[in-house]
Amino acid sequence: AADRAEAERVLATLPGVDRRTAALIRMRALGDPDVDPYGTPGAERWRPWRGVAAHLLWAFYARSRAPG
Repeated sequence: AADRAEAERVLATLPGVDRRTAALIRMRALGDPDVDPYGTPGAERWRPWRGVAAHLLWAFYARSRAPG
């Protein structure tokens, strides 16, 4: 029953935890599928699954750029 937004704000205040890391923790550990840790342009249209969609797109992009 954690407030996901509040948890993200608190995490972001910890040393070494940036906004993206706090958002990834919110998405994975707190099970929030609607947070976009990457600030993906146009992600609003994928609500309520923008976090999942953005993560899959970035993973696909990284894999397509990998050598070999």
